[in-house]
Amino acid sequence: LQRLMDGNSRFVSGAAKNWDSATAGKLVNYSQAPMAALLGCADCRAPVELLFDAPPGDIFVVRTAGNVLSSADGSIARSLEFSVSTLGVKLVVVLGHSECGTMRGATAAMLAERRNPQAQIPEGTLKALLDGLQPVTRQAEILTEQGDAEKGNASMEDIVNMAVMVNAFTSVEKLLLYSAPIREKVRDGELQVHAAVYDIASGKVHFLGEHPRLAHILGVTASLEK
Repeated sequence: LQRLMDGNSRFVSGAAKNWDSATAGKLVNYSQAPMAALLGCADCRAPVELLFDAPPGDIFVVRTAGNVLSSADGSIARSLEFSVSTLGVKLVVVLGHSECGTMRGATAAMLAERRNPQAQIPEGTLKALLDGLQPVTRQAEILTEQGDAEKGNASMEDIVNMAVMVNAFTSVEKLLLYSAPIREKVRDGELQVHAAVYDIASGKVHFLGEHPRLAHILGVTASLEK
């Protein structure tokens, strides 16, 4: 975790040092040994290795729209399992980012449906993605209004910003629920799964830590496994 923090500090300050063709050329002689795995957003403004000033080979990266982990049987959870079980990764980070188009779309869909319950997003994979994020945006709206009770109704921008954080923790929770190997390593103290948010404007990555209900999630899954 500290290496990621240090790398991001170099990126923000303009002192990045780990990108050159000579470093990339050496990769053919080495097997994979990443220091961390990261589930990030597919947004082209969030280039993971650059954000952490990490040379090729340092981070095992998986990217989806909105850094969403939508199912237990998909390639995302399995890829992260591979990084942990086979490559020996000790840290997994779910990285959201400011100005996330997926979170903005999900928030807009939630508010539009409230104004007009008959409004429908055309059927397709995008609708499935946005529909699946409704619990995230609803929770973000509640938390935003609780945080500023005097303000009243939360603005869309406020909800989007909160949704980015809520969604990062939601993906952390889903990963723990979906993946028994990852869950077991976290329970045994061999692995940590953290949430973080990248601010596109400043370049700063804000590390949010492990899930605040980690003990509860592990306890619930342990009882179900018996």
